[in-house]
Amino acid sequence: MKALLYKDLCVLKKSLWYLVLFYVIYTIFILKIGSYNIMIGMLMFFGSIIPSSAMAYDEQVQWGRFGQALPVTKKQMVMEKYLLGFVCLLSAGVLAFVTIIGCDRLGILKETTSVAECAAVLFVGALMMAVTLPMNFWLGVEQGKLAFIGIMVLFLIVLMSVVSMAGFQNAVVWMEQNPALTVLFMLSAICTITVGSYLISFSIYKKKEFQ
Repeated sequence: MKALLYKDLCVLKKSLWYLVLFYVIYTIFILKIGSYNIMIGMLMFFGSIIPSSAMAYDEQVQWGRFGQALPVTKKQMVMEKYLLGFVCLLSAGVLAFVTIIGCDRLGILKETTSVAECAAVLFVGALMMAVTLPMNFWLGVEQGKLAFIGIMVLFLIVLMSVVSMAGFQNAVVWMEQNPALTVLFMLSAICTITVGSYLISFSIYKKKEFQ
């Protein structure tokens, strides 16, 4: 599985300069509006969709058919995409953390962010990946994107409804007052949705035939 991860990282290296350019431009934008949380959220968003870019390349070169000739199982192929996703999410988190620390030391921004907020954003990134990957394995990357957009619109509608509820602010206050429990809950939720998503993806991919 290490070789599969290395293969995807080499492929993604071709678009590294685009990611660096996006990071620089977006960092300048964040410095203008003065919000760390937006930076963390956007970096997590891009981290969660990078596996879809790797899968798009696999579809272009018909990797599924070629992979059948290699000593790797379909289970390993699916698991590697989730591993790639978490590598990207954690890398985005580290990049955001370094940027925040650097801006704070330089006195550029005075806004602070909490551990609980970072855990919540990581959960959202993992949730997006958990929804995207099964869709991609089932429908393909292009059609999976359309299905994902529809799901995200529905998710945003539900989220806006929840945010408007009176108890939401109380929940946010509780999260800020209990960061350790919040992180533990978020990590548990991430593990649960990832395992469920992986099982769905594997059940879809193992039935696929490549000719």
